[in-house]
Amino acid sequence: MGRVDIEKYMHDHPICEACGAWVYPKKQPHHIVTRGAGGKDVPDNLLRLCHSCDSLFAHGLNGMLELVRKYPRNNRLREKVFNARPKLRDLWVLKIEGDIPFSHIDLPF
Repeated sequence: MGRVDIEKYMHDHPICEACGAWVYPKKQPHHIVTRGAGGKDVPDNLLRLCHSCDSLFAHGLNGMLELVRKYPRNNRLREKVFNARPKLRDLWVLKIEGDIPFSHIDLPF
């Protein structure tokens, strides 16, 4: 999948990709893998989030997991996050199947 025009992505995604709420038109999408960590401007690495979901997502990897946990029926959100960050999938399984509270595991990466 090739690089996308951020403005076009914003236009094509007017609602939050997590909860479905309206997103302020000028709000930039989030990179699941940041540009500084080698993340690209491709649809699979971008998420358009409302203010509420954005503030949760801003708490790093634990915030990403919490966002996935908060919207368990949003398969597209889960797929995008886990495909961009494969190690999070393993941690997700540990936390869910191991019945470990999200706040009690430090991320190893």
